This record gives sequence, C-alpha cells and structure tokens, in this order.
Amino acid sequence: MTFGYQNADFDPEHIEKREVDLNYSTAIALYSEFPWEEQYEKVERRRQENLSSTSPTIYFYLSDEHFLSISSLNSYGFYVYYKNDDKCGSLSVSNDSFDVRSSISVNELIEQFFSSSIDETLELFDVNQSVKDFEKVEIEFSREKGDMFLPLLFMFVPITIFTLAENYDLTMIGVLTLLCLVAILPSTLLNLSYWNNDSRQKINYLPQEKKLIIDRNGIIHQIHKSEITSIKIIKTPDDQRVFDQHTYTLIKSRKGNYIITHLTISPMDLVSLIQHNYQTEQVLYPKLSFEILTSKQKKEKANRKESKKQEFLDKFKDYETGKLEEIIKRDDYYAEYAIEAAQQILDKRSK
Repeated sequence: MTFGYQNADFDPEHIEKREVDLNYSTAIALYSEFPWEEQYEKVERRRQENLSSTSPTIYFYLSDEHFLSISSLNSYGFYVYYKNDDKCGSLSVSNDSFDVRSSISVNELIEQFFSSSIDETLELFDVNQSVKDFEKVEIEFSREKGDMFLPLLFMFVPITIFTLAENYDLTMIGVLTLLCLVAILPSTLLNLSYWNNDSRQKINYLPQEKKLIIDRNGIIHQIHKSEITSIKIIKTPDDQRVFDQHTYTLIKSRKGNYIITHLTISPMDLVSLIQHNYQTEQVLYPKLSFEILTSKQKKEKANRKESKKQEFLDKFKDYETGKLEEIIKRDDYYAEYAIEAAQQILDKRSK
C-alpha cells in the first residue's frame, strides 16, 4: 500500500509517495505526525507574498483508483476526499466543536476507510471526467475587434440627453462629451491592446504531455510545464471598480514570456487547467507588460543578487557544515542567493 503527501510549495500535480504497511494504526500515526502547523505557516507566508499554495494533503492508497485524502489550508478544519473507482465523495470536517461539521472526526473517517464502511457515511457521486482524460484542450479566441470600442458608446449619452431637452447648450454638450471620452479612453485602449495580443495567437494545452502550445502569427511555441519558471496573474486591487474586468496571465518560461488575457480565458481558469501555482500582482492600471529586462536592468539585477549573496557569505562563514547543508535543502524558505552562498562555502571547505 502507498502513503502520499503534498506540501504547500509542491506543484499541484506532484504527490510524494512511498510504500508503507498501511492499516488503521499506521494511518492515524501518519496523520498525526504530518507537520500541519508548519504547513499552515508556509501557506500564510506564501499568501503574504501573493503566492498561491497547494493544499497540504496526505493520501492513503489501497490502489491508484481507491484512496482517501485529507487536506487543510489552516487550523479551522480538514477536507476529506474519498475515491473508489468511478465513485467519489467528500466531507468538510471542522475543528470548531460548535460547528455542525464537527459531528464526525478525521480519525473516525480514517477508521471507516480501512474498515470499508466509509461508503455508508459519505454521499457518493459518479466521478466527473477530468481534464487529464483529454488529449488536447483547445482555448478559442472569438472576440470581434469592434466589440473593443463599445465603451465609446457612452460618449453619446450626454448628446442624447441634451438634444432631447427643449433648451440645450452646445458648449455643455461638448464639455460633457469630452469628459466621457477622457473617462472611457483608458478602458478602450486596454481593450485594444488585449485584443491585439490575443487575436494573434491560438492556445492549446495537452494535459497528458503537460504542454502549453501557443501559435503566435504562425510561429509555434511549445512550453512544457517543467519549463515554466513562474506564472503571474495581473489584476486591479479588489476594492477598485475601475478596470476590474481587465486581467491577464503572464507566463514566464525558459523559452520566453507569454501573455494570455481574460479575452481568451480567465487567469484562474488557465492556472487551474495547467495545474500550476501562481503569484497575484495588483496594479492600478493593468496594461500589458512582458517584463522583459533590458541589458542594463539585467546587469543591475545581477549586481543586487551578488550583493545579497555577499551578505550571506559573511553571515554563514562560521556556520557548521550540517547547518549549511540544512539551508541548501530548504529552498522553500531561503532565497536563491542565500542557498548559493551556503553551497559556495561548502564547496570551499571540501577542497
């Protein structure tokens, strides 16, 4: 039998697995020993950095299609999911004794799973077809360019109102129309820039091969999921109504940077399809930016990194070898320049 787990910084599709002698007692021990509190802290730290997290989860497998998973993003409770071939069921279990969902515990559900009685507790449904079952997912862009100018129709509101009035002032009509244009123009310009970006590219995703294919003006870009270095969702602040419909996804990969706007697919739907963690960046005016650095910016970035690395070289120089090795393993906690500094000191000591 197999035990699996996912940490907050894991790729959403990656499950670390190991063979164990699974039974009720060992399962309870694995559930109790899993570092839930440490994972909650990691989720919160990533949230403060506007990074999404994979839900910390443990898995008990009787087979690939028959398993129980227990996940939790915070100390409020757990989400339990059960799958048995083509049937599945789930239940939220609260840690609040006053919550109706606390009437059954995770320990009881684990016990029922191993005694084959969990089917009597959970309401089971047919398993829906997963995206992974498809060879290719085509993401169609079907917006007309003329639709991008629709906000400009608001310019005719003051004209219509004043012309229907018995007495109207042409100067006032002109001023109000100009004010409408000033208010609407930024949104229209965003529409056009988004349309110009998306209308030139066709998007396909191959779930089984984990490949994103972007056909841009006849040039095919194939990006394997492992080549994606980061995904950003660019949007306005939650409390800002202006431009709140304008969002886009910036995908950075070792092959280049790519933008897909909400006109083709919403950012959340896209990251859900690709199954990749992402960072949210809030801006007042979400204009398109590929964030491609100039030679000068690359040099400045390299200098800043080298300066930070030197700080950690000075800080780590008296650390014990074991502690330095532990730092290198914690790439989820330490910055790249800190890990490089620790590795450089270890390399120097081994010579």
